[in-house]
Amino acid sequence: MKRIIGYLCLIILSLTACGGTESPSAAQPTLQPVATGTIAAPAVPTATATPVSLAPKPENERAVVAEIQRVVDVRFKALNNDDFDTYMSTIDQTNLSFKRAMSDYFKSPFQGGALKGSGASGKVTKITFMPKPYDEFVKVALTTSRTGGAEQNWNWVYRYVDEHWLHSEPEEYEVLGDRVDKDTGTIIVRYYHWDDGVIDREIAWLERGIKEAAAAIGKQPDKKLRVYVSPTFQTHPGRAGAGKIAFYSPDVKDTVYVRSFDSFGAYYTSAGDPLGENMVDDVRHETIHLLNDEITPLVKMLSWMSEGLAVYLGEGPSSQKLRLDRLQSAWRQNRVYSLKEMHRIDVLADQNPDKYDVVLGEYSQGLAYVQYIFEKYGGADGFWKLAKAQAKALKFSEAVVNAFGVTEDQFEQGWKDWYVAKYKP
Repeated sequence: MKRIIGYLCLIILSLTACGGTESPSAAQPTLQPVATGTIAAPAVPTATATPVSLAPKPENERAVVAEIQRVVDVRFKALNNDDFDTYMSTIDQTNLSFKRAMSDYFKSPFQGGALKGSGASGKVTKITFMPKPYDEFVKVALTTSRTGGAEQNWNWVYRYVDEHWLHSEPEEYEVLGDRVDKDTGTIIVRYYHWDDGVIDREIAWLERGIKEAAAAIGKQPDKKLRVYVSPTFQTHPGRAGAGKIAFYSPDVKDTVYVRSFDSFGAYYTSAGDPLGENMVDDVRHETIHLLNDEITPLVKMLSWMSEGLAVYLGEGPSSQKLRLDRLQSAWRQNRVYSLKEMHRIDVLADQNPDKYDVVLGEYSQGLAYVQYIFEKYGGADGFWKLAKAQAKALKFSEAVVNAFGVTEDQFEQGWKDWYVAKYKP
């Protein structure tokens, strides 16, 4: 289940069931240096294009930093100006899955779209030349900022293509090679050697998140969990957008998928908020889904119930506050969904995205409903009573009567009265 942050536009990032693609053969469009410091828009690859040949990389670290900084400047100027072609000229066109991900990033109102006119900029603070067989790439530490916003630190990857350093990722079969397993005694982590430098630190955060999730829900996993660490969009199942650092799929019962620390898809860091804390939040959330699925199958539960539980038990106070603040705002604008709308919010959002918001319905309002159930109907026991009734009846109007002895309308009105008394919107 992908964890999705409702306030993406406020925190510039970017978790529900959420493989690799074939190696592309299209050529990288030639990008001509421009005296003004911009990069020309890319030409459209043709079907007869030949694979790109790499020019020798500059050996002078200062020169590499300067060139990458120039490309970063072009990227952020294009994002500020809503200039898609120029933005895409900073992206490695030979990696088709990454190209698609970056195109989607630009078009998302919560990601690239949130940076339009924002004064966003980026500064390269450090580069790391990768050893063989990854020496086509450098890892780039980057600090970004926007008008009125706090600085954020990211780890991106750049590749030298046709005399330019372009934002890119290594491809699975050509560069990353085989996955390797590491059994820590409590979990089995599958990763690529690309992440050798960060995997031990990442494992420490993973184990903490899983342990805390089990304590919160009061259940240990039925068997040892597997965690797949993905350093690229191509290797991340479902290829969720940037900032969705982890997810769980009910189709694979004992597995959680997470981003590598050193990937564009991972979160940013900021002062006093290390990347691992974000990972713990997400891993707790997704492990709650996994353990929930072992108690009551997710496919037989309403999505607002499962997501609301994962937020209530799995996310930290700051994340919960963001979600409840968003619900407060929606309440004041008379945009809170009815319970019947919440039951099918994902379908309604597909049909009418201007009116229905899955994040608001499933995560913010779902959190408030689960909190209400815990406070008014006997805590976790009450929640599981309703969940099991729903799994059996597959109809909420019957389940709530069987579990709590109230009609669906009475349950909804009780929630509204509780919410007004507690949060005074």
